[in-house]
Amino acid sequence: MNSLRLNATAVALIGCITACYTWPAGSPSVAYSHAGILYLATGEGRTVKSISTVPPIGNFAISPDGKTAIFTPLNQRLIADNLFSLNVSTGNVEKLTRGPYYYRSGHGSEGYSDPSFSPNGQSVVFAVHAERAGDAVETAGPLAIMDLRTRKVTILKSTTKVSEGSAAYANAPQWSPDGKHVLVNFEAGSAITTEQGDTLESLDSRMGGSVQFSLGWIGASCVVYVAGADFKEADSKSAKVLNLNTGRTEALNEVATTAPATAMHLVSVSWPVRVRSEGSDFLVLGTNGEWRIRDASGNTFVRAIPEASGAPIPSFCK
Repeated sequence: MNSLRLNATAVALIGCITACYTWPAGSPSVAYSHAGILYLATGEGRTVKSISTVPPIGNFAISPDGKTAIFTPLNQRLIADNLFSLNVSTGNVEKLTRGPYYYRSGHGSEGYSDPSFSPNGQSVVFAVHAERAGDAVETAGPLAIMDLRTRKVTILKSTTKVSEGSAAYANAPQWSPDGKHVLVNFEAGSAITTEQGDTLESLDSRMGGSVQFSLGWIGASCVVYVAGADFKEADSKSAKVLNLNTGRTEALNEVATTAPATAMHLVSVSWPVRVRSEGSDFLVLGTNGEWRIRDASGNTFVRAIPEASGAPIPSFCK
């Protein structure tokens, strides 16, 4: 098992302000941010590039071609902020959001979070929040889509009011691999909306449990999720896979043909890459074995680079 120590000493040894390395023969398949720095790594965990930016990188999305990252600044005091675009090759950063797009009066500032690229790399879906800090964030947040070519932002109407007319707390959206749907989590449940935002299908009854949280897609037919009586129980249980076409569910370890322990404490899934917390570390599980991100915490985020991480879709999801 390869091991990466991403503490202050390691960062100092890397010693760079922008890109540290040129592209080697092996293309990166995993991107992760740690302490504000973006790292690109191979499936075996070998770092091939690291980028430091102003502002520092927090939660982010990586484009299918690996050339662009959309991110929110790393700031533990804020749940949502503006979105920025990073050119991975040059290190150039550009501010993307110039709202407000939805909360136009009486809600103070508007913030944005949880970006996710469309499969064609031309658009990004993200969550909109009424406030950047405070309790108002917990009771607000529809989804919006930005066309990266025109910068036009469209609010997905299906995610504006989902519970007896109250505002939604939409978060962690993920675009389906076929580009037709967006998987969205609300305060205690999951749903699927179209990219036009004209319909919303709740997945609560299919997943069971008082709390459900969707982690990602396997192909365009299956959703990986956890469920339980509360968030603590959901996190400690093995993840499951829901086939949207048949309504059947199966344990993730059965679908992925792995040990049951590899389907617990998951923080990210982008098939076939899975990331799970293990103590203070993140364990990245992929087609080329597994490797560890040391000292991972609330300021560490991991994403697979879609184009580089292709793998056969399990028969359960076909």
